[in-house]
Amino acid sequence: MTSPSSVRTPLSEILPNFELFTGLTSEELRWFVEHVSDLEFEEGTLLAREGEEVVSMNFIVEGELRYQSSQPGWPVFMARAGQATGVLPFSRLRRYTGNAYATTRLRVAQFHRDLFPDLLREIPRLVPRLVAIMSDRIRENTRMVEQREKLTALGKLAAGLAHELNNPASATQRSAYDLRQWTIRLRDSNQALADHGFDANQFRCLLELERIMLRLGHETPALGSLERSDRVETLSVWLKQMDIARPWELAPVFVDAGVDANRLADVAACFLPESVEAVFTRLAAALTIESLIDGIGTSAAQISDLVSAVKGYSFVDQAPAQEIDVQSGLEDTISILGHRLHQGITVIREYDESLPRIQAHGSELNQVWTNLIENAVDAMNGSGELRIRATQEAGMALVEIRDSGTGIPPEIKDRVFDPFFTTKDVGAGRGLGLDTAFRIVQKHRGDVQFTSRPGDTCFQVRLPLHAANAF
Repeated sequence: MTSPSSVRTPLSEILPNFELFTGLTSEELRWFVEHVSDLEFEEGTLLAREGEEVVSMNFIVEGELRYQSSQPGWPVFMARAGQATGVLPFSRLRRYTGNAYATTRLRVAQFHRDLFPDLLREIPRLVPRLVAIMSDRIRENTRMVEQREKLTALGKLAAGLAHELNNPASATQRSAYDLRQWTIRLRDSNQALADHGFDANQFRCLLELERIMLRLGHETPALGSLERSDRVETLSVWLKQMDIARPWELAPVFVDAGVDANRLADVAACFLPESVEAVFTRLAAALTIESLIDGIGTSAAQISDLVSAVKGYSFVDQAPAQEIDVQSGLEDTISILGHRLHQGITVIREYDESLPRIQAHGSELNQVWTNLIENAVDAMNGSGELRIRATQEAGMALVEIRDSGTGIPPEIKDRVFDPFFTTKDVGAGRGLGLDTAFRIVQKHRGDVQFTSRPGDTCFQVRLPLHAANAF
């Protein structure tokens, strides 16, 4: 911040009106005023640029400023008269993480950080007040970061769930449509058989044939695509020779059920020639309807499993802190991230079945697993080996997330847990995933470490096994 200008009222007369300076002696006020720069800025002035070094504490005397990070989705901070911005004593802030602008005409008392030791010596009563301001700032920033990460995790959860649900939901929709069409054909074939004078014995015989073919279909192993295609073509030709309408629709059904031309010829020999097409259509409809029902059941089971995984992942309707099955949490996370793991990632699980439950916030731990697994997938560019291990070691639960990606360069290993540090492209990462994971594990009285070299990066999370040592 620069641009000094003349002011109307001396700082020594204005500052005592603010809470931070209430009760200071005239000597203390005079010392402070003598060591600040009294600056004034026009509306719209860029006061601080993201990435610049923070060199001073800036007390707003008049006006208002806006502070905003370039990170997408982050809130806007507003600071007004009576508030201190910039760096404070005991703060580790080194560089601005956003841009600051004057939203009105602004007057600032700027105090350089090099003078902090002198300030604390000359005006010791400011120490607890400044510490309180810094504590409030940290608490508010932490709250917003955690809230932002929760919303981000929720967004990832929604995106992953939508992707995972799409396949079984689409399959169910297609099967429901096909089921309706084949049900119509089943009714039409029944009417045709009745028109041909089918009696109770003939229908009973047809039902027995259906049961035999259904049982055969369940016992028939799946064919390779090339062999299946050849059989369908052969059977289509035979059905056409039998004057069966739309043979290309019936042939795949019979092939999948293990029914060939010889068996169909035996069936045709049992009925009058004019009723054979209706008989074949009825049999094909029964086989297809059975298959579609099985498919709908499988899709519904997949959807149910995903819903269960989401409930387990988010710990819906459960106490925040409870006994957690680490293995279940890892599996729920893998299910939620399935859309990212199915495209070339081989997942290898190594679970110690004797690993006991641990006392923890389940949804928070799942956020840790999510961040570590997503980072591993990113490091492998969507293709490689992801090894997840859960065991116990020296009274701690140990979870390892290991990937075969490019590794972490040695020059940045000391910074990977720093907030806002990321090696991803702008907009692709906020640099908070590992910071969030680190804070959550620390909250659980645990520890996060990692080793990395090209082709082998391993993050290790250790958590207390017993509730007495947690929280």
